[in-house]
Amino acid sequence: MYGLDRKMRSSQQAGNAMIDSLMESMVRQRLREKRAQVYCADCLAQDLQQDPVEVRAAMAELAVREDFMAGGCPCGGTGLAYRW
Repeated sequence: MYGLDRKMRSSQQAGNAMIDSLMESMVRQRLREKRAQVYCADCLAQDLQQDPVEVRAAMAELAVREDFMAGGCPCGGTGLAYRW
């Protein structure tokens, strides 16, 4: 029974990583498409029609990469834009 439980947890973690990766890919692609636009997580989530919590997590991962820069979203919040 213990082995089955470990496999189920491992499978869940892999599934969560895939979902995270998919969301990160969606966020990255949208920011690339709108190079001049800075988005906060809430505005980008609305644009993508996705959960703001998941978008925020993806943006946090992307924020540390050199391809992205912080800036002011038109709504007044802090967001990200694609640098290149």
